[in-house]
Amino acid sequence: MTWFIDVASKVIVGVAVTPHQPARDAVLAALRTGISRADPYGPFGGLPGRVRVDRGKDFLPKAVSRALGGFAVRVDDLPAYKPYRKGTVEALNGAVEEMLLVSLPGYTRRARPAEVYRPDPVEELLPYADFVKVLLDWVAWWNTEHRPAGCVGFSRRRSSMASGGVSAGC
Repeated sequence: MTWFIDVASKVIVGVAVTPHQPARDAVLAALRTGISRADPYGPFGGLPGRVRVDRGKDFLPKAVSRALGGFAVRVDDLPAYKPYRKGTVEALNGAVEEMLLVSLPGYTRRARPAEVYRPDPVEELLPYADFVKVLLDWVAWWNTEHRPAGCVGFSRRRSSMASGGVSAGC
């Protein structure tokens, strides 16, 4: 999964889910969904004033810089191995894991006694298309119904991209 999240409203403005490690294609697809406000991507998103990206090899900050350069959007390349510098996207990664992924078949970090560990049978795993649908439904719930701390009473729809700051990560 590759995310773009508005730092003020905590709205996920861009997402791409790929069956492989995130690469340039996923990054640019997530960026497109984050910028476009037309269906099926909107209403959240738009052109940010600033984007902060991690330096993971899979995220390819150069691709983001090139894509946004034509729009004069500032891209900050964050230092490697400093997760505290991208707390918003790290919190989102933790939230999707705790709120969604742990309940899905095949989740491997589930707490189990070592002697009882048995992987879920392959036939119980979600097909890729079903997994993507479940994840995108969760993103829609996160953006419209969920109220993160600090956003209570705050109109997420109006504030999306208003801060001009977006964090991105995989």
